[in-house]
Amino acid sequence: MSASLGLALIATGLPSRAETLAWPVYATDVDTTITRLVGEIEIFRFTDEQLAILRALAYQEGVEVICPGFKTDSDKRIEFLSQIVPMRDEDLKYASHESVLLRSEVMFAFGTHFGAAIAVGKADPTAFCAKAELARNDPALVGRIWVPN
Repeated sequence: MSASLGLALIATGLPSRAETLAWPVYATDVDTTITRLVGEIEIFRFTDEQLAILRALAYQEGVEVICPGFKTDSDKRIEFLSQIVPMRDEDLKYASHESVLLRSEVMFAFGTHFGAAIAVGKADPTAFCAKAELARNDPALVGRIWVPN
């Protein structure tokens, strides 16, 4: 099965899986599966650090959508993503063709992880937001883009 077909099948099955699995198991399963499938689609290989940043940024953006009291800083998001590839339009004018392709891949990976965060959050908003509150105060969170309260 192609990875893109796998992503489509996972996305359509997310709601039903949420109904049959305990939320922590479901949340871990979705994250693991999406990370594996994004890895299969990659043309360029993300380093572990780059993937950690992409996942953390997408998670924080998903939390902002689901949980009251969370806001993200879009300038910080762009700053972190720019550590992987040029993200600002003015930087892309001078970027290589490979950088433009990598930007597309970064946005695909980010969007896929963001969608997974939304699915997990919608499955059990109370548990998702409680976990987000813990993450908000975790000094180990990479790519922090949440605006302080």
